[in-house]
Amino acid sequence: MDGIHLFNDERPEKLLIDVSDNLVEITTSEVVKAISDLARNKSPDEDEIPEELLQVLRTSGKEEITTLINDTRRE
Repeated sequence: MDGIHLFNDERPEKLLIDVSDNLVEITTSEVVKAISDLARNKSPDEDEIPEELLQVLRTSGKEEITTLINDTRRE
């Protein structure tokens, strides 16, 4: 592999793609489905949020999570 630099992009023109306008908003029903699909009685993941806590959220909490997800995807 002499002379090949895998991580050196030496193209004269780099292609820039803006995907921010193409993001589809996540819906509250998708968040509700994802939460209901979580395994029960499992240790928290890296975020340290127990699945049981997410599963007992009221509608307003699930809507807030949906808003947070969509806001962070736009940034």
